[in-house]
Amino acid sequence: MAIADTEQGREIGRRIIANARAANVKIAKPGCRPNALVLVADDMRAKIEEHRRKGRRFFGRLKSHEIDRVLRASDPVYVFQDVERTVSVARGRLDRVVREDTMGTAVLMENRAIVGLTPKQVADYASIRLLAPKSELENVAEAAPNTIMRLFSDPDRRLQEMSRLDRAYLSSLYRLRYDATAMEVLTEAARSLDTGQAR
Repeated sequence: MAIADTEQGREIGRRIIANARAANVKIAKPGCRPNALVLVADDMRAKIEEHRRKGRRFFGRLKSHEIDRVLRASDPVYVFQDVERTVSVARGRLDRVVREDTMGTAVLMENRAIVGLTPKQVADYASIRLLAPKSELENVAEAAPNTIMRLFSDPDRRLQEMSRLDRAYLSSLYRLRYDATAMEVLTEAARSLDTGQAR
């Protein structure tokens, strides 16, 4: 976590770790190579563009068109995920199985965008963006009536923290098989809420 206000950064970082633990995500021990970054700064887009112009390796295996896609984001937040794709074919079968594992995620926020937000709101939004596959989240944000994912897109109805559905979604995501779709995870999250399994 990198932000000008050190104490706020620590608070956000602690909350993100607590959210990950609540979703049963394994947390690395101190000294391990980090695979999650949250950075809040002024002129974030300009910093990203400058980094690219200098020819520096950006983030993981991202290609230029993938970076361009992220820069077209509607929220004042840029999320870069380093995804490793593994293709396997079972013996005697013609169909291929493609497995996608997220190796690392960077969430870069414009400083002006978090003015007036609490550390809890920033941490909960960042947690969802760090822990859930980016390609699936648009479906979740559209389907879910109450989600921290709308923190920037719908300021009039922004939540003060993750909703119960957000938490159930993360827990379900890490409980189901790796190739479950966003809607399957959302359905499982709704079921766990109905049965009282989610907190």
